[in-house]
Amino acid sequence: MGKCKHHGVCGLEDANQPDGYLCILHSPDLYKGQDNFRKALETHCKKEKGSTNFGRMVFPYQINFYRVTFSEWADFSWTEFKKGAIFDGVTFQKGANFALAKFFEDATFVKTTFSDYAWFNKALFAGEANFWDASFSRADFRGAKFEKNTEFGSAKFSDATRFHQTEFKGEAHFSDASFDGIVLFSSITFPEDALFDSARFIEQASFRRVSFTKDANFTRAIFSKEGEFLGTDFNKIANFADARFLGPTIFTGSNGNPVFLGEAIFTKVISNPGDALRFIEADLSRCRFLGTDVRKVHFLGVRWARIGGRDGIYDEIAPQVHGEEHPLAQIEELYRELKQNYEDRRDYERAGDFHVGEKEIRLRNPKTDRYLKLLLALYKLVSGYGENYRRPLLWLGILWVYTSTSLLAGGLTMQRSNESLLLSLNSLPHWGWALLYGLKTIFHLPANDFAPEGLFGHIIHALASILGPVLIALFGLALRQRLKR
Repeated sequence: MGKCKHHGVCGLEDANQPDGYLCILHSPDLYKGQDNFRKALETHCKKEKGSTNFGRMVFPYQINFYRVTFSEWADFSWTEFKKGAIFDGVTFQKGANFALAKFFEDATFVKTTFSDYAWFNKALFAGEANFWDASFSRADFRGAKFEKNTEFGSAKFSDATRFHQTEFKGEAHFSDASFDGIVLFSSITFPEDALFDSARFIEQASFRRVSFTKDANFTRAIFSKEGEFLGTDFNKIANFADARFLGPTIFTGSNGNPVFLGEAIFTKVISNPGDALRFIEADLSRCRFLGTDVRKVHFLGVRWARIGGRDGIYDEIAPQVHGEEHPLAQIEELYRELKQNYEDRRDYERAGDFHVGEKEIRLRNPKTDRYLKLLLALYKLVSGYGENYRRPLLWLGILWVYTSTSLLAGGLTMQRSNESLLLSLNSLPHWGWALLYGLKTIFHLPANDFAPEGLFGHIIHALASILGPVLIALFGLALRQRLKR
């Protein structure tokens, strides 16, 4: 009879499987005698040394360590739990190693305390994994596989935490979790909903090359320092409503793809300082910002919703809950803040689009005074709210032709060689003189050698003298908006 292959762990002979040199604790046989297994395990746990080393053991039944305190280093590396494991209320005072461990059924670590390093590298959780309200110091879940739903709700991570190339095949719950140290989520795909609502990231929070296949919920989450969503894809709803960004946080997509492929919600977000939030090459065409101060938010190369040939915000066209109306006053304020944002960054073209959006919302608002609505409608018609230089130019042309034609038809005389000549509609040269007079009238140039006839002619002359400078001013304003640097 020889020693077990893992004699350094168990200190047992290989009586259970003499050919495999494995003791009853390490044997993979699911039908090994449970009574003998329990006795061997109890004896092992009572050893003076090595009692917390369970490396490569195979537990054929559900193991229950409820409220056990491991005062020494606990080693469960390569261990297999065939029928589930309960570590609720357990305290690991000097670290716990679950690297390459396999949990074939549900594993619960509810209210478990990991006072030192917790290794779960490449661990397999074939059943549901529950770490609700667990406390971690340093935690490493690199390469771990969670085949079903995973619960980290209310968990506390006081030091560095790594989820690199971790596989989540079910829902991932991190609601109300607290990350006091640096946390890294990298090269991960969440195929189901990922819940980080009310999570608190006290130090740097990094989501690099992460793909959220379904909904990602970060409502009321707090990012106290630097946040990174680099090369991250949100394929469905990305909900950051009521989140707080207290440090610089950047959102940028991967491989040239926009970061938000579905609807994004950044309503009532607090960004302090104001420029803490940054969107780089992001698709914001379905992003809501209502109730968020966006005056200092950094937008670079982003894609906005296209509304009537201009850049606009999704809040203007987003579907509302049945029975609710668009909060037009808030949308107008949002447009005004975006206009200021882009003006401060000297991007006057997009600032102009948001200026148009602001005026459009005011025009649509039923609470806007009707006289102001009339002025806004005229302002839009004549110059696109001061942003379209072609419109006043077109109206100037119309005014010029109308003035010249009306004066020619109503009676226009020209003084030549001490005699007055009444211009006629049937004379092509007279049309030229009438157009010249109309042009001089609009631009307030001297035209002493012309005189309109009758009341109608004087009215047309007066209107052209008033409207001409107005249209010229609107043309100059719109042109300046396009050309200023």
